[in-house]
Amino acid sequence: MTNDELKAAIRAMIAAHPNLEPSADGHNKHMERYITANGTLLGLEPDLKSKVNLFVERRSVPLRDLSDIPHKEYFAANYATSKPNHDLFGPCSFKLDMDLISFFITDLWSAARVIRSVAGEGAGS
Repeated sequence: MTNDELKAAIRAMIAAHPNLEPSADGHNKHMERYITANGTLLGLEPDLKSKVNLFVERRSVPLRDLSDIPHKEYFAANYATSKPNHDLFGPCSFKLDMDLISFFITDLWSAARVIRSVAGEGAGS
């Protein structure tokens, strides 16, 4: 699967998930921002050439269940020196006081696991 095919498949998975919709901040060229029915946030960074990043609020996922997926943690206290993509943040999406995780997605199964962790299975979850 090429990176462009992976991005398209992830977008289709998100679009088909009944618990996910675009956040009120919407999308821009460098970040697609989504929110679940219970207010959990998901960010998709689609414009990288060799991978896709999915951002989530650190406290919204059990990292122990996803620790095998390559990731990077961002801590709000350190944003002055190491801040994730600034296009992630907005009044109706991610905030500068949130600790975040960026999962480096290289296959559809990893994306499905992150999305399920954030948004549930979709059928009565």
